[in-house]
Amino acid sequence: AQLATDGIPLSPDWALAWVQSDPENRLRTPARRCKDEFRRLFHLNYKEKFGEGLLLVPNKTKLRVNYRPASQTFSGAMELSYNELFDVSMLREPLNKLRKIADICIDQLDAYSRYLGRNSDKQNPLVAWAFLPDKIIIGSQIKEIEMLSKWFKDNLGVSKIIQAYLSTLWNQIPSINQKEIGKQEVLALSQLLSKLGVGIEPDLRFGSPLVTSGTIVLFNLPPDSPMASSLEYSVATTVLRLATAVSTSDGNISQDEKKYLERKLEILFNLSQAEKVRLKAYTQYLFLTPSNFAGIKKQLQALNLKQRENIGKFLIDIAQADGFIDPNEIKILNKIYSILDLDAQDLYSQAHVAATEPVKIESSDVPQKGFTIPSQPKKKKEGKVELDMVEIERKIAETAEVTVMLNNIFSTEESGAIQLVQ
Repeated sequence: AQLATDGIPLSPDWALAWVQSDPENRLRTPARRCKDEFRRLFHLNYKEKFGEGLLLVPNKTKLRVNYRPASQTFSGAMELSYNELFDVSMLREPLNKLRKIADICIDQLDAYSRYLGRNSDKQNPLVAWAFLPDKIIIGSQIKEIEMLSKWFKDNLGVSKIIQAYLSTLWNQIPSINQKEIGKQEVLALSQLLSKLGVGIEPDLRFGSPLVTSGTIVLFNLPPDSPMASSLEYSVATTVLRLATAVSTSDGNISQDEKKYLERKLEILFNLSQAEKVRLKAYTQYLFLTPSNFAGIKKQLQALNLKQRENIGKFLIDIAQADGFIDPNEIKILNKIYSILDLDAQDLYSQAHVAATEPVKIESSDVPQKGFTIPSQPKKKKEGKVELDMVEIERKIAETAEVTVMLNNIFSTEESGAIQLVQ
C-alpha cells in the first residue's frame, strides 16, 4: 500500500511475498519443495516481464486492519484505519498477473521437483542439474556449473568447434566419481551442456553409442537447436557412418573427401541450420575415431541377400538424389558393394536405371507400334543443384528399415570398442 501511494514499482521480493501469502491460491509442490530455485526463477521471470517492477495504481478502498482477541476476557474487536493508504489487496488484476508468473515457474521446475521427490535418499547432482530450467543454469551460482561455464568461455569462446578429452569435462565437476560414470551421467552431461549453449558429439540423444572416455567434439549450439534426432538427420548420420567407415578403410582420407561427404548430406537431406552444425561436428568426431571396419564388414556380410540388396539400392538412391552420381560416389559404392558381397555389375546397371526417367508401361492388350527409349539423364548445372524434395522425402521415409538395420550393425560393432563402466 505504501509503495502504491509513493509510486514505487513492486520489487521481486514483495511480488513473491504477495503471491505466497495469497489465501485463495495454494502454490503447488515444486514451489514448496524447491524453495530456493522457485524464488530465483520467479525473480528472473518477474524482471523479464515487468522490468523494474509492477507499478500498482491506488484504488478507492482505504486500508483497514481488524483484530479480534482470542480470549473473551479482553475487550472486543479492534480496528485500525490508515486514511492515507489504499487497500491494494482488493486489486485482482495485478495479483492475477503474479499468479501466472508463479504458475510458469512451477511448470518449469516440475521435472526437477519430481526427480528430487523420487530420489529423496540419494541424488545425483549432475542428473538433478540437468532437470533445472535453462534460466537457472545460465549464470548459475552452483560452483561446479560456474567452473564448467568458465572452462567453455576460456576454451570454446567464439570458436565454432573444438576437440577435447571427455575426462577434461568431468574434471570440471569434482562431485562426479569418474569410476562410476554410466549412461545416466553421460545423458545428463549432454542435457546440461545444451542448457549452457554447448553441443557435444557423440551425443546419446542423437543415436550415438555410449562413450565414457576418449576424444570428443564440442561446438556452440545455434538458437532453438533440437534436443532429439529427426528422421532426416538419423538417415543422414547413418549414411555418413557407413561412408566414413568405407572411406577410412584404407587408412587414408583427404580433407576434400571429408568436405565432400559433409556437403553432399547437407544438400540431400532437408536439415535445419542447427542440424547442419551438429552434422559437421559429428563428421569431425567420426574421422577422429574411425569405426572398426573389419567388424562392420563381418556384420554386413552376415545379412541375407535381400537385406544386402536393399542396403545397396538405398545407397544408390541417396547418391543420385540430386540427379547426378559423382565419380567419387561410384568409387565409394564400389567398395560398399564389395563389402556387401554384391555383383559390381549390378551397381552400374542400378545406377543407370536410377539416373534415367521411368519407362512408361503399356497394357499388353494394346498393339505396340514400337518401344520407348528412356531419356538421357540430366546433368547438373554448374553451381546449381536442383532437387526433387518430394522424391527425396519419399525415399527417406521408405528407408526406415534400412536405417534401423545399419544402426543395429554399428551398435553391435561398437559395443566391444567403447569403454563402459557399470
